[in-house]
Amino acid sequence: MKRIAYVWLAATILAGSMTVVSGAQSEPLGDYARAVRKEKKQEKLESGKRFDNDNLPKTDKLSVVGNATQEPASLSSDADT
Repeated sequence: MKRIAYVWLAATILAGSMTVVSGAQSEPLGDYARAVRKEKKQEKLESGKRFDNDNLPKTDKLSVVGNATQEPASLSSDADT
């Protein structure tokens, strides 16, 4: 009988604390998720194409080096001498 009373007491305390914690939430979770998703879309539009594991090209080559830059004239003339 004591065990049943302790289980009920623990369940009541747990339910009460969960209610208090959920009531303290200032913004609904759905609104927060929409705001985060909107920020990600704006970052994606501003930064251009980004590659991750989900959208890596499987048949085409992906250059991670980028475009070759030209060397300054002073470095190329030193190599010739």
